[in-house]
Amino acid sequence: MKRIGTLILSAVFLLSGFGIADAALRANPKTKTYHAETCKHAKSKGATAEFSTEAEAQSKGFAPCATCFPQSLKAVQNSAASPYVGNAKTKVFHKAGCKVAPKKNPVILQNLLQAHKQGFSPCKTCSPVPKNASGEKKN
Repeated sequence: MKRIGTLILSAVFLLSGFGIADAALRANPKTKTYHAETCKHAKSKGATAEFSTEAEAQSKGFAPCATCFPQSLKAVQNSAASPYVGNAKTKVFHKAGCKVAPKKNPVILQNLLQAHKQGFSPCKTCSPVPKNASGEKKN
């Protein structure tokens, strides 16, 4: 009997040591939004990606959920570290301080190349694409 108890404790110790536990955040690759496990959106069918930390999720281009991370969303929107914000539904990207930048479905974009690769078009209000010397937008 003592041997069985030791085996069970050993198995629990081994499993916990290898990080078998669930991830702290669930994310939806389509909307590029991450959620706390307790958020109602974390249980949606589309929430298939998992991250251990907010920093990891943000480095992959995911934005915080406005429901479960309202303070993080404000910090990301005001951050100079992410110069561009895109809208996952409209596929339009903006400078971080643009007055029409998305409040819902934000996608954090670190540079113009990332925006282009993900199929985003520039905002006509803030013109996030730099102009060349002749005043035309660069392609």
